[in-house]
Amino acid sequence: MRGNVLNKSRCGHPHKLSDRDARAINSSIRRLQWQSFQQNRSSHLEPTEETDFASPHVDKDFDFWKTVVFTDESKFNVFRSDGRGKVWRKKTAVNPENLTPTVKHGGGSVMVWDAMAATEVGNLVFIDGT
Repeated sequence: MRGNVLNKSRCGHPHKLSDRDARAINSSIRRLQWQSFQQNRSSHLEPTEETDFASPHVDKDFDFWKTVVFTDESKFNVFRSDGRGKVWRKKTAVNPENLTPTVKHGGGSVMVWDAMAATEVGNLVFIDGT
């Protein structure tokens, strides 16, 4: 027998926990009645604004899109996200042990800008002073 799917090497980083350990941790979380809390996110545009923009452009041909350039800028944080992080805690407990550490002055970030069109992608530009 040449082998089967159970003993094939897998791509990516190997698991830190065995299946048994992972089940034991999940069981403990359920037994302690812990919950995961995370911030809800929504689109910046209202659904009507999105459709008002998109509707006139749906049937445009490829020649039209050849003339369009999309640009965007994004901020990437060095330490962690600006948003609220995911935490595990008991439903009623607010304990200093549950708080995540912070870094003075936010840990730093970098702002980048780029443009792209149907035929090519621009060079990534790092914006100074952010």
